[in-house]
Amino acid sequence: MNGRISLAIAAVALLAIAAFCGFGFLASFEYAGITGWKIGYGTATTLAVAGAALCVWRAARKPG
Repeated sequence: MNGRISLAIAAVALLAIAAFCGFGFLASFEYAGITGWKIGYGTATTLAVAGAALCVWRAARKPG
């Protein structure tokens, strides 16, 4: 049970990071061209969402 709670907290934290980076990704389109900001925010958003999904998946499969 304790492991599920820690995985849920990690998933919520990763989703908060994904929301922040997603907003930064959208805001980076105010400037023309492909910049490092767009690539960085896009990569961070994708990794944070994938990490949150992994935490939820592991918590769902954890026995107990």
